[in-house]
Amino acid sequence: MTGGPDAGVDRTRNRNAANGALLGDIAVDIAHELRGPVQSIVVNLEVARLKIRKALVEEAAERLGVIEQEVMRMHRVADAFVSLLRPDDAVHRPVSLESILAGLDPLATVVARSARVHFERPAFDSALLARVRSAPATLGILRLLVDAIAAAGPDGRVDVATAATDGVAELLIRIRGAKGHAIDAAALGPCLAVAANAWLDDTDGTAGVRAGSDAGDATVSIRFARPA
Repeated sequence: MTGGPDAGVDRTRNRNAANGALLGDIAVDIAHELRGPVQSIVVNLEVARLKIRKALVEEAAERLGVIEQEVMRMHRVADAFVSLLRPDDAVHRPVSLESILAGLDPLATVVARSARVHFERPAFDSALLARVRSAPATLGILRLLVDAIAAAGPDGRVDVATAATDGVAELLIRIRGAKGHAIDAAALGPCLAVAANAWLDDTDGTAGVRAGSDAGDATVSIRFARPA
């Protein structure tokens, strides 16, 4: 075991600081995303009241349907954000990468929309498992997604895929800038890896960045051990 008696305290402080920075980075986008549905609900609720008073039941029902959709939209984003505040799970266990990404989809979509970046993530095979502590793994992946979206820049693109090799479950985040905006993998790599290490170290994961298959692209590779 390395480190003095204060190493554990310092590690907790670093993790808490990283948590605060990550939540702060996405808070403005989340607040903006929630403001739209709230305004829509207020307007449609007032219109629904008027329709009900005039006995226009079908038109009122249409407005109530819009309100329901907006409430569900708010619920998905708010629930995903609040889930980041849940306590760390204490043990490593098999977790599907699909379940982690599905929980982060609402947040990544909001951040990408705000940055005017195209974000695409197909459904993954739920049988692809990683042996992780799910809370720090989730936070580390979100940190890398947020940074990848920022690196892509307006009109850029971020795609997510998975791969499996002997003993390793790999998450691949491909970053492509807009035309004329090349991604410097060598410069980006150290920044992204350091940012994610606050969580990935706690779940035996590693992150690295390599040049993409196309000129000017970069790929973030997040690797976790698969269950034995």
